[in-house]
Amino acid sequence: MSMTQEFTHEQASQLLSGTSFLDDPSERVCPACRSRSIRVYVYRHRAGARASLITYAWCAACRRFKGWTGPDLGDLEFTDPLSRHTEERSQAQREDFDGFLRRLDVLWDTGELPQEFSRT
Repeated sequence: MSMTQEFTHEQASQLLSGTSFLDDPSERVCPACRSRSIRVYVYRHRAGARASLITYAWCAACRRFKGWTGPDLGDLEFTDPLSRHTEERSQAQREDFDGFLRRLDVLWDTGELPQEFSRT
């Protein structure tokens, strides 16, 4: 049974308002539980010739999350501590999304996240 649940539409709107996560990837206040524990993770995904950026924002306290996909225009450079483990990441997301978010929490707690972003 999943412990995570998606933010409501209203909560997601609050989450995405204000400064972009790419400009300030530090933890933010959760619109659901009001804890300063919103975290974000971005990675590149290729499906054939099409490249996308996949983004997850989640609350380390109440386990709500929001995921979205956007085009990868190639103008963004960023660190990705899981880039060497693309198949592992994909399998973890499919089989145990809660576990995937827990793994990302460990990366936050050990300082490997948040990511650093720069535009080229």
